[in-house]
Amino acid sequence: MISGNDAFARIESAMRGIRADEDRLTQVMSSISEQAARVRAGQVEDYKQLARIKLDALQARPITVSLDDAERRALALLEEARREIELHTRNREQASRALEEARAEKAAAAAAAENASQAVETLSAAVEARMQNDGSWQAQAAAVRMAEAIADEADKKADAAERDLAAKRKPYENDEVFIYLWRRGFGTQAYSGGGIVRMLDTWCARLVDYQRFRPDFAMLQEIPVRLRDHARTKEKESEVERSRLEAIERQALVADGVEPLEKSLAQANGRLAAADTALHTAQATLKQLDAKIEELSGSGERATHDKAIALLAESLAREDLNALYREAIATPTPEDEQVLTRIMDDSRKLKDFDAELAKTRETIRDLARKRSELEDARTEARNRGYDQPFGSFSNEGLIGEVIAGIVNGVLRSSDLRDALGKGFSLRLPRGPGGFGGGSWPYSGGSSSGSGIRIRRFPTGSSGKSSGGFRTTGSF
Repeated sequence: MISGNDAFARIESAMRGIRADEDRLTQVMSSISEQAARVRAGQVEDYKQLARIKLDALQARPITVSLDDAERRALALLEEARREIELHTRNREQASRALEEARAEKAAAAAAAENASQAVETLSAAVEARMQNDGSWQAQAAAVRMAEAIADEADKKADAAERDLAAKRKPYENDEVFIYLWRRGFGTQAYSGGGIVRMLDTWCARLVDYQRFRPDFAMLQEIPVRLRDHARTKEKESEVERSRLEAIERQALVADGVEPLEKSLAQANGRLAAADTALHTAQATLKQLDAKIEELSGSGERATHDKAIALLAESLAREDLNALYREAIATPTPEDEQVLTRIMDDSRKLKDFDAELAKTRETIRDLARKRSELEDARTEARNRGYDQPFGSFSNEGLIGEVIAGIVNGVLRSSDLRDALGKGFSLRLPRGPGGFGGGSWPYSGGSSSGSGIRIRRFPTGSSGKSSGGFRTTGSF
């Protein structure tokens, strides 16, 4: 069995490993891109050198000028793209450090909140044990039990009357003439019929003996209403008795010094909530930078590269370079052939670079997908409250296997969500709820802030009553 924090730490560790691989491959891509840029720059120079060799000064001048202009624009595009990637890479490094700091603060805040809660719990347990033998508490606990028993009995009577009404009112309602007169308020001050209508209604009333059965039907409906009102009154009285018992408990807690501990707990929970918010922000920032770098290193870099190549190709095509190639091969001088050899070698290198870049990009995309699977599972687990301080997982081995399966690319986030959901359990702490009418105010992680409801302890004078020590149910 492992704690919720340990399970989340394993997911984060796997994500850090994947991110480290992504960073390493991004650096590899940057190195390859720089090498390719140098080769392309050299190839441009070779093209210009080949043109200079084959053409005289007058013919070579416009070609050189055109190539210089194309080179400048193409290299400017590549340089701009490289600088943008470098900027986002530096920002991602800063975001990664901020994320690690936020994780450390979240862990420290969670530990502080758990320690503060444990201090309140320990004090509450001591007061709970002492109050078992306190005369005023025992008397009030007995009053609570008595009031609740009366309220329960009144509620049962109201339920029985309502069920009785449902059965006994059917014969009246099935009599169309009777129910017609009842709804018109015949025989009461609410009746407004006159003239022939009153005469006909009076005749109908005699026909079904309405005046004899109307009081019975009225009383049949009135009894459940009165009994329900009585039950509500008794429930309110039991709540008053319960609040008095809670006041006795709270007074005992305060006398033993619970308020400073509760203040520390509130501060610790506030720190934990702030740390959790900061962690979410850091994760979101890093995720955005990851997406931007992936875009720039993928389709964005390819589009910039293609545009730069198009500029150079268009410029060279205007000068009929194919004719220059054929003429160079036909000349007896070796210099132009050496340049062509370098151009061919560079073309092969660039092809290899392109293939290696494509393979690396695919690997990075695969790593990003695996990291996204882990991120999705982590987010879903946090939304379900699995990162609460008292949470734990009984299937440590399965969780480790599923995480490894996601890293190896054979499992998905849904598999990890299922594993976490099957193994999760929450140990509910003793205090500070219930005893004294409080609510344990843990608000860390993705908790809704409504508090965790804790068990009750016996209220009998011997401490063995089966009814349980009942306050507001959140001790």
